[in-house]
Amino acid sequence: MTSTHTNLLLAGFLAATLVWEAIEGAYSDPGARRELRPNLASVTSYFMIRSLYFAAVMAFLALAAPRWRGAFSAYPVIPVALGAMFVDDFLNYWVHRFAHKIPWLWRLHKPHHALEHLNATATISGNILYSFVLPSSTIMPLLFFLGAPEAGLILSTFKTLSGITSHSSLRWDLWLRRWTPTRWLMNGLERIFVLQDFHHAHHGIGRDGNSAGNFGNVFSVFDWLYGTGRQPHAVQQRFGLPDDVAVEPWYVRVWWPIFRTRERADLRVLTEEAVRYSSIEIAAAPAVIFTADDRAIPVAHAIEGKSTTDSVTDSMLARA
Repeated sequence: MTSTHTNLLLAGFLAATLVWEAIEGAYSDPGARRELRPNLASVTSYFMIRSLYFAAVMAFLALAAPRWRGAFSAYPVIPVALGAMFVDDFLNYWVHRFAHKIPWLWRLHKPHHALEHLNATATISGNILYSFVLPSSTIMPLLFFLGAPEAGLILSTFKTLSGITSHSSLRWDLWLRRWTPTRWLMNGLERIFVLQDFHHAHHGIGRDGNSAGNFGNVFSVFDWLYGTGRQPHAVQQRFGLPDDVAVEPWYVRVWWPIFRTRERADLRVLTEEAVRYSSIEIAAAPAVIFTADDRAIPVAHAIEGKSTTDSVTDSMLARA
């Protein structure tokens, strides 16, 4: 596999996904079209910065550890690629988890969660500095320096395909769950890989949202291992941030600290309660329970044994 083959594969997969999403009406909403600005601006900035960082890491390694150049060249490609993917995803899990807990990291990751529409263009949408903290930004040039460029290309291909799939608005995962054999297949795949349902829940706001969990990038196994995974198997009611969280203009979100606002950024990290029980859901609930620490929890979700989300899911499956 060469870089040309990799780029052609990824470009073809992305183009096919975008066309399918457009046919399904993913970009018919004015809000989704407005979000193309930060998404496309992020893509351009991401590849420019990533290329510069790649060259800088390669130059640093050449000066700091010249004896290690080509050290992995004699090793089989597949084991090296698999090892790199698991190491990368394990580190990415913790970086992502900390990015939801540490305010300065949340400052960089928050723009990705400000999107209220998920589609393939949202895959790498976010702040320009966040790519520097992603483990793959350093692992990729490290693999090339160690003489395992094919393993690096496999890692990049797998991560990109996974990212496009998990952010896509195409919910073929729920469509496959209509039949018992394919539902068993999906149950097995979802215990290992991050697919739409898992990552849509991470961006979700409402009863089925889990922005305070589902941190896996390619593999879901670390979330199951550390107890942060949740698989709702439902169409999310909405995406984005809780209603009381201030969101900066799109160009500030993408290019901060080059562009700033006069107001101080809202860096409150997401809690499970804030994500699960949005003010919209609370206002629409037939009844609300107030806890001792003044948290509002909507109740009476179920009507005659069927929840609102279940109804949305059933409606979608009926149309499929």
